[in-house]
Order: sequence, then C-alpha cells, then structure tokens
Amino acid sequence: MADKAFPITEQTAGTLDNVDASTLTVGANTVMRQRINISDPTTAAAHAAVENANPGATDYGLVTRPIKQRGTKTTSNTAISVTTTATSIIAANTARKGLIITNNGTVPVYLGIAGVTTANGIPLPAGASLTDDVTTDAWYGIVASGTADVRVVEIS
Repeated sequence: MADKAFPITEQTAGTLDNVDASTLTVGANTVMRQRINISDPTTAAAHAAVENANPGATDYGLVTRPIKQRGTKTTSNTAISVTTTATSIIAANTARKGLIITNNGTVPVYLGIAGVTTANGIPLPAGASLTDDVTTDAWYGIVASGTADVRVVEIS
C-alpha cells in the first residue's frame, strides 16, 4: 500500500490542505482508500480509535459492529407439513445467515420455539412470509386445525 496526499481547496490563504489516502491493489483492481480522523480539534487526548473490542468508559470514537459477510453460501429449500402439534420447521443452525418461512397453506400457522401453541405463537396468515436474519435458533409451527404447507428457504 502506498500512501499519497491529494491537495484540496485552500482553507487559509496560501496553504492547501491534503486528503490522507492510500492505494490498495487486490488482484487486477487498484482502489484509492481515503482515511479520516475523528477527534476533538481542541485536544489530542480525544483522538478516536477503531478497535475490535467493546468501547471502554474513556474511549472516544464510533462504535462499530461486524457486518454480515457475503461470500460462500449454501441455500436450501424445504417443504414442511405443519399439524396441530408443535412441528419442527427448521433446526437450529449456527451458520445460518438468513431464513424465509412462507405459509403456503390455507390456514394460519403459529410460529415460535419448541412447545409453541396457537395461544403463544406468532400468527403467520395463509400466503404470508416471515424473514429472519437475526437468530440461528430452531423454528416450530402449529395450526389450530388441519394442516398447513410451509416452505422454508435457508441461507447459510
């Protein structure tokens, strides 16, 4: 990585300020990355740092969280017949990145954890879908009567 400074507009007569940047080459692609400084202009003690840790009581700066990485993924499709007893729709999967549960039946399906009932489950009306990109837990479903065809797409 080579560091470079690029002049920008005059801030004070006769002087130019610079943008702090560096080039990065990955494969055949070269990009210019601009760096910025987050700090209190009146004290060097308030200079912000980016760290891969929870901020301490005296830390300055922005709190950042990891983002979900795109890349290699596996997608699976499943059809489940949900009945009047709590039915496993999909098992827990720590590698899960996302999940779509669609009620392809004609009666409401009530969603939740193991032991879900029609009284405590989340109602998913016929034709509706639930998208989950937060939990990697197992999902269960139950219907009040009959059966429901539930479709699942899992991305892991």
